[in-house]
Amino acid sequence: MTAIRPMSLRRALAGSLLGTLAALAFFGWLWKGSVGLIVGGLLSVLWVILMFAWRDAQKDDLALLERIRGRVSRQDPLLRLATALAQPIRGIVLAMPIPALTRRFDGWALYELGHLPPQARAHAVQLLDEWRAQVREQASEPLPFDDFASLATLLLDAPLDAPHAWTPETSARLCWRLNLLLCGMETGALPTEAGRALLAPAVRALQSHHADWASYAADLEQQRWDFVRRGAWGRAAMSVQFKDLFGKPLSPWALTPLKSPL
Repeated sequence: MTAIRPMSLRRALAGSLLGTLAALAFFGWLWKGSVGLIVGGLLSVLWVILMFAWRDAQKDDLALLERIRGRVSRQDPLLRLATALAQPIRGIVLAMPIPALTRRFDGWALYELGHLPPQARAHAVQLLDEWRAQVREQASEPLPFDDFASLATLLLDAPLDAPHAWTPETSARLCWRLNLLLCGMETGALPTEAGRALLAPAVRALQSHHADWASYAADLEQQRWDFVRRGAWGRAAMSVQFKDLFGKPLSPWALTPLKSPL
């Protein structure tokens, strides 16, 4: 994971001094006399200002990260981990790119429920409707109910549909299941307590099988075509998702240990 380490004062002073000496020497050589020294001096001042401005920006970024880390650590561990586990699919199907670290961060949907922007929430509603339609089509006989909560309790109440050896497909299926349940909770179609009861078996199964996030990601990357389009768009979407999950300080994988106790 990418770490944020603000430049130390010693390093900022050393960089400022070296830049100042280089500017004075270069422009003093390029333009003999006072003109070169004046230009070099002005650029040296600008360089010093930029060095310390960059250091302050890094300190602000670290302070933001610490505030977010503190808020995330106080969340319900089960929901926090379920959201992180679902993120590879959640980010793609709901059009929720993981942002780079920014001082104007507002991407709380990465870590907790109830923060989806309107467009992403509309995608969640559409996903639930498509799943219900698919269930009705595949049912051997008419179902006595059609609401998402009842269907989810009937069909998604176990970590696996049938006992079998663990494969990368198992991880992908559970990731998709977590995403579907979270969408139900986000839209109000699935009550919170019922959602937690359905999320827990899948979360525990993934925790017990995978030693770390890299192992989980390896399974999902093998099964990428099960949940994104084949072609350039799908390949790019998956590449961006996994790059951000592994490379951004604000990634839910960076802030949520896979082995977090539930």
